[in-house]
Amino acid sequence: MLKKIHAYIVDELMLLPILIVNWSLWAISGYHKVDEIITQQAWVAPNGWIPWLHTHFVGTVFESFVEPLFFTLTGLEVLAGVLLTVALIKGEFLDSRGNRFFKAGLFFGALSIASMSIGQNMANANEDVFQLASYLSTTMLSYLFILLHPHAPLVRKKTNDKKG
Repeated sequence: MLKKIHAYIVDELMLLPILIVNWSLWAISGYHKVDEIITQQAWVAPNGWIPWLHTHFVGTVFESFVEPLFFTLTGLEVLAGVLLTVALIKGEFLDSRGNRFFKAGLFFGALSIASMSIGQNMANANEDVFQLASYLSTTMLSYLFILLHPHAPLVRKKTNDKKG
């Protein structure tokens, strides 16, 4: 009995850590970028995002599109963060609830990280390769888990159908 209750609790709450980790990636990252835009630190060298991107995209097709790219990626991060915040508030980590906002937040987070990865490869910049790889693996594995989750619960639901 205790084992069955424990398995049910684990099955019911297993999405909570995934939601919290991804929320911290996208909501907090988006917040920091928006804060840098508001305080205009995004344009200040050497630590601002815009000078950093200009330096890395010199000689690529993205060289003249640095600011729109920065705002697009920031928008994707903020959107992912907002969707994951709504998922957290709605309790979408519970197995018994829908996870539409959860999936959408992970999708936009994955889209953001995929865009960053393409930019990173085009810029041939390897300074943040480990951080980028950890974001990518966390988001993509979470997304795959959420997509497969309904088909792999720990506790199988028993049916009492009698054929007669």
